[in-house]
Amino acid sequence: DDFIVRGAPENTTGNDIIQRIATEGSYTTLDPAGFYLDPSEPVTTGTIIMYSGTDAETCKSDIVIKGDCSGDGKLSSQDYLQIKKAFSGQHTFYGLYFDAADINSDGQIKTTDYLLLRKFFAGGPKITPALVPMPEDNEITGISPALDEVVHIANDAVRAAGENTVYENSFYDKLNPKKTEIYMPDGVKFTWLSRSKGGTVTYGLTPDLSETKSVSSENNEVVIKDLLAGKTYYFAITSKDAQNAYVSSFTTAEEPRTLFIDGVRNTRDIGGKTTKDGKKVKQGILYRGERTTTITEEGIKQFTQDYGIKTEISLSGGDVATDLESLINVQKLEILSYNSIFNSEDVYKEHLRDALLLLTDENNFPVYFHCYIGRDRTGTYAALVLALCGVSRNDIMNDYCMSFLSSLGYYSSMTPSGAASNMSSFLGNFGGDLRAGARAFMKNKLGMTDDQLDAIVANCTEAA
Repeated sequence: DDFIVRGAPENTTGNDIIQRIATEGSYTTLDPAGFYLDPSEPVTTGTIIMYSGTDAETCKSDIVIKGDCSGDGKLSSQDYLQIKKAFSGQHTFYGLYFDAADINSDGQIKTTDYLLLRKFFAGGPKITPALVPMPEDNEITGISPALDEVVHIANDAVRAAGENTVYENSFYDKLNPKKTEIYMPDGVKFTWLSRSKGGTVTYGLTPDLSETKSVSSENNEVVIKDLLAGKTYYFAITSKDAQNAYVSSFTTAEEPRTLFIDGVRNTRDIGGKTTKDGKKVKQGILYRGERTTTITEEGIKQFTQDYGIKTEISLSGGDVATDLESLINVQKLEILSYNSIFNSEDVYKEHLRDALLLLTDENNFPVYFHCYIGRDRTGTYAALVLALCGVSRNDIMNDYCMSFLSSLGYYSSMTPSGAASNMSSFLGNFGGDLRAGARAFMKNKLGMTDDQLDAIVANCTEAA
């Protein structure tokens, strides 16, 4: 298929690009007017590389050099002036030249773009870093993540929501104006150079890579979305023909960990939060979200293999995919939400107790708990578990309001401020010492023992 090559710096030659996209076949480099260009010559925005495969397949690659919106292959004052005119409405870019003028790749021509170019002319950072030299035959060079780099696993909206302390409509409406699904993780992109295309990334939390997962790709790029937050990862990349592996490490940032499970919305890990005694709620063992009735075959694979979920707790008493019931332990335990749990009928209290007791057995983890939309009953259960573990009121509110990065947060005309008020009122029942109040409720109202509550805390927390 035809594609666009972005990210080539000034003075990149056709051969530089061909080496990076090459597969078996022949290549011809053409200038923007369609005339032959010697592949040893620098390319410009608009340069075309034609490919003819051994199976008669043909395609073309259009080249974009960020900042080279005039198409002469160099970054100059002419480019700066054209971008500035475009921002003020005096000039219009089309196609590849719009792409070149959109230096920060946000889909718009703004002051940010021409200011980046101006900083470059004043001796600031390059618009596009120099190309990493191609490795020798049978060798491999890693590009990203860089050694010891701190990388994000969450997208910008999730990170902003994770730092929020004011739970008002305006904040979430600005983050999610279309009230759709914006919680999906960005993941971490692994890229590398080798003389052959394709390879495998093996990654894990141990320096000797004794416990790992692996992902393969037909291209020299893999995006991995199941990483934990605030952890140092070790990885090795091997290409198909490489005799040696590229080995490195990086650290993921401390930020909320959302999930992508195909066919299921509003999904996230409630772990990673700090407790009042300096521990951490474990990641990778407590997942929350909506019902699973709409899960796809790919979602079931992610659910059971990528995240290894062993137990599903339905807090609505149903809404479970039939295909999952044959694969994992499913418990249907309907509860009520918020303040309703204090004066609910005994059957709902019994269900809540039984749902909590599932967390006393380490063999049940990882656990996925949900109601119909994963907001209210799910939020109540999550709040109780987090409060028992010693998580702060603000962190509990923050986790709860993450639902407004999904369309399901707004279900039944709920607003962020209205939902926050419900949760704040609920947490207020436990007094100033949230952990002690939640523990007393579970003992006095649900009939749980200290040993059972201690087992939950031990299973769900770890040293920081």
